[in-house]
Amino acid sequence: MQVGVEAERRKRATVLESEGTRESAINVAEGKKQAQILASEAEKAEQINQAAGEASAVLAKAKAKAEAIRILAAALTQHVRDAAPLPAALAGRPSGRGA
Repeated sequence: MQVGVEAERRKRATVLESEGTRESAINVAEGKKQAQILASEAEKAEQINQAAGEASAVLAKAKAKAEAIRILAAALTQHVRDAAPLPAALAGRPSGRGA
């Protein structure tokens, strides 16, 4: 009878050890899975941040070009306004051609 009890203890010990090994393997696998998920999320966030930075740079360049165009248009408009009276003023002068 004692032999049967001892065999039963060994059997239980083997089962417990097996369950412990199984749980350990599951924990390791879960850890690897979580690490991959976190790495993937970090890469995604990095790509989103990079795209946002590039978009901001494009927007800043566009705003700068728009402002340059506005300044140039204002300068040209002022130049045309300043130059417009000149031909009228010259209209009353003799052209210097034979009269």
